[in-house]
Amino acid sequence: MQIKNLTNHFLVAMPQLADTNFEKSVVLIYEHSDLGAMGLVINKPLDITLGSVLQHLGIDIDSSNISDYPVLLGGPVGQ
Repeated sequence: MQIKNLTNHFLVAMPQLADTNFEKSVVLIYEHSDLGAMGLVINKPLDITLGSVLQHLGIDIDSSNISDYPVLLGGPVGQ
């Protein structure tokens, strides 16, 4: 079976991959076409929470249960 479109698929870096941008990464591809592909690195949490980001932006949240969610590194190519 050959997959021609990687939209909604995960890419998992091979252990031998030495590229520091994608080393040990899991990437969710959310768009893939003849024009290129876009995805998010989903397994590299930053040392900040969603609550601190929203507070910094001056956005009040009604639900405290989302304030502790970790913020993940969006990707090494274009963040």
